[in-house]
Amino acid sequence: MYKNFSYISKINIRLDALLSSCLKISKNQAAKYCNKGLIFVDRKPRKSGYSVREKSEIVIDKKFEDIIPGNSQKNSKLNIKIAYEDNEIIILDKPIDIHCVRKSKDEAPTIADFLADYCPESISATNNTKESGLVNRLDFHTSGLILAAKSRVTAKKLKELQSKKQIEKTYIAIVGSEPKEKIISSGFIHNKNTVELANLETTYTTKITETSKLGEDLFTLEITGANFYRHQIRAHLASISSALIGDAQYNQDCIKKGVKTNTYFLHSKRIKFVLNGKKINVTSDRVVTGK
Repeated sequence: MYKNFSYISKINIRLDALLSSCLKISKNQAAKYCNKGLIFVDRKPRKSGYSVREKSEIVIDKKFEDIIPGNSQKNSKLNIKIAYEDNEIIILDKPIDIHCVRKSKDEAPTIADFLADYCPESISATNNTKESGLVNRLDFHTSGLILAAKSRVTAKKLKELQSKKQIEKTYIAIVGSEPKEKIISSGFIHNKNTVELANLETTYTTKITETSKLGEDLFTLEITGANFYRHQIRAHLASISSALIGDAQYNQDCIKKGVKTNTYFLHSKRIKFVLNGKKINVTSDRVVTGK
């Protein structure tokens, strides 16, 4: 009759909030479906304010299959590799040219959308349900490993590890000149869509641990650090005249030299930390080609 879509809730949350986050619709839309008797919880129609208990079954009338995760043509095209998963966390291997979090309902599907579909319990892991448990984000053009929590308790622990700089990350970058410095530290201030280095009390450090020459004016860098700031690597490399190839925001020389690429080369290769006594060490097997 109506068993077109169902899943088992692993969290306690208002029905309209759960539907809004999972289906990527507004709470008003979710409330309309609920109040029309089209949303069933444990085989009974429930109103929007109903508190969904852990392990409850939510079923949606098949008339609304176009809003159901997995039935959306856009969501079905998402190709996100799961690099690691256990009962507490998920580590995804993000492709380039995909946003982590949706800014508007008209945008293309995001990493958070994938997580909401694949692991609905991640929706309530952080205060911002649109994040679907994401603990860190990567820029639109940056690929590689990204970390998400399945529960609020785990998200809190990961945030604490992150603030204490106990989550080590390794990136691969391709630049047009050999770096003159191996360690860059600074604070940052925002300037519209970019950041600028600043002499502040709170500082962030980028360490270049390995440099390999690819060819004429091409170098691969291995970069390590913890608790990276937004655009940190991109801004730090540009500050020592070793900006990323193809980075139009921080390397204006790329445009002048006629570089034929629509993206820069930055890849989150490895993530290491210890959670509840368990050592997590995950490496991306994605080949960094800019594609």
